[in-house]
Amino acid sequence: MKTVNKFHKLIYRVRNGDHYEFYDEIISFVQERIASLGDLLKLWTVFVTVFQKEDDIYKRSQKSAETGDINEANKDRLDQYRLIRGTVETAAFSKDPAVRQAAVKLSLVMNNFKAVSSASMTQASALIKNLIQDLRRPAYAPYVTTLALTAATDALEQYNDAFKALYKEREHSQGEAILEGNMAYIRPLTDKAFTDFTEALDGFYAVAKVSGNTAGMETFGAIIDHINFVIHNYSNIYARITGASSDGSKNKPGDGDDDDAGGGDTPSIPLFHVASQEVPESGEVMYVTATDAAAFAAALYPAATGGSLILKSAAEEAILPIAGFKMEADGDGNQTPAALEAAPPSANRYFLSPLLSEGPAEARIEKDGAVLARLSGMVFPNMYSFD
Repeated sequence: MKTVNKFHKLIYRVRNGDHYEFYDEIISFVQERIASLGDLLKLWTVFVTVFQKEDDIYKRSQKSAETGDINEANKDRLDQYRLIRGTVETAAFSKDPAVRQAAVKLSLVMNNFKAVSSASMTQASALIKNLIQDLRRPAYAPYVTTLALTAATDALEQYNDAFKALYKEREHSQGEAILEGNMAYIRPLTDKAFTDFTEALDGFYAVAKVSGNTAGMETFGAIIDHINFVIHNYSNIYARITGASSDGSKNKPGDGDDDDAGGGDTPSIPLFHVASQEVPESGEVMYVTATDAAAFAAALYPAATGGSLILKSAAEEAILPIAGFKMEADGDGNQTPAALEAAPPSANRYFLSPLLSEGPAEARIEKDGAVLARLSGMVFPNMYSFD
């Protein structure tokens, strides 16, 4: 008997964007045949209504999760801060007594704001604002002039203001998203509405076949075939990402006359072996690469951005916020994700460099309460704390 292949295992583990595209492709096909749905129209309308709500939430979540501009704005202000700090440090070696004196005075100010580079974004905003205020105080302004840092200080303020404006906009989007619900809330509702429709669709096809209703068999059969085709395509995509088998008799396209089509409901979580953990000299971030770089990027870019890298040793657990991926240019000049970028959990902690190990770590990547991937071959990083 022709039936819709089981899809719960697949649809549970797909990323939010693919979840949307999966249903959108089916809706585009069925909408052209909506006049032939008959009594199925009621369940179809319920499903489409819920899906439209998911569409709204997905678009809002995309906006609130946009971190590229925010990360770039944060980098701009940190680079400007480092430029000022570097100028003061270099001036200490000047042969000019006035320049050396200015460097000594301003180094007292800069030393109060060492935590800017390792602070959280919101803490860095406050620290930079206070630094600018200090540099402009009458007691220090002449030394800023001596080192020609007036324009650099103004630029730091502009970069900081630009960052705060972007960050405030994202917070507003996230607040609205909380009021409307998130993808974790809406996805099960969409899946349930679609399941109700497909179960009824299977029943309508069975009735049409038993009663010899050729038109009904053609209409409902075509919809079943298309749904199975979409399920098959997405199963293959995710099989390539996770390394799971996509051949055999499960979730194949075609006539769907398989009483045991589809898989179970247990989601498959990809496992990647870590190729390297790199910590730059600053100790502010850690870059993680995997032996299968393409699959690693396909599974986590950009899905992991805004999530957490969780490392667990025998004695301690560390939750490291994920800023995104370090990008590198390929042979054609295109930017491709190269390494996952994770940061220390607070402004008062940073990685020691070179990276020291306390032994093997149990590692996973989570976002919104869902495990996106597990990692083998990681070590627990030694971190220094001011606390």
